[in-house]
Amino acid sequence: MAFSKVTLFTLLFVCVTSHQAFAYGGAVKNVTAAVEDGANATVTNATMAMDADMNATVTNETESAGTGWTRLDVASFEEELLANPPPEGVFLLDVRSEKQWNDSGHVEGAVHIPMGDLTATASDLPADKTKKILVYCNSGNKSQAAAKALLEMGYESVDELEPGIKGWIAEGKPVV
Repeated sequence: MAFSKVTLFTLLFVCVTSHQAFAYGGAVKNVTAAVEDGANATVTNATMAMDADMNATVTNETESAGTGWTRLDVASFEEELLANPPPEGVFLLDVRSEKQWNDSGHVEGAVHIPMGDLTATASDLPADKTKKILVYCNSGNKSQAAAKALLEMGYESVDELEPGIKGWIAEGKPVV
């Protein structure tokens, strides 16, 4: 992925203010940064390389801008659930393992489809590809992969809980 010069300078500013090492023509590794250049983007655990023409390339990124999904904090996720409660409103998807589902509980109204079964059990997903899907996992990692897979399956509106159910529970939100 190539970034514009505006984005690059914003990313460089974030790197410098985050005490990240940067060398002209070199690379920055393990960058965690929020970048904005007309569209919000999030880059996490990325490696950025910059060539002599000031072109930056980011690899192994997690980016929400332009991908079709949004990473939501607990308050925003809860707000969406309350405004459009499942199953009539949003489709709430839990992609954790069976053990995590049983041991930790789940958000009320969630449908459980483990991440590894997501594409094989597409018939359990909404037939309406425009229906909003809220997805979560244990800590926010698998839900990113699920969001990407859902978009690849043709779903148009996917949001995921950035801190996962761990963050949900840590903020005192209910599970059943």
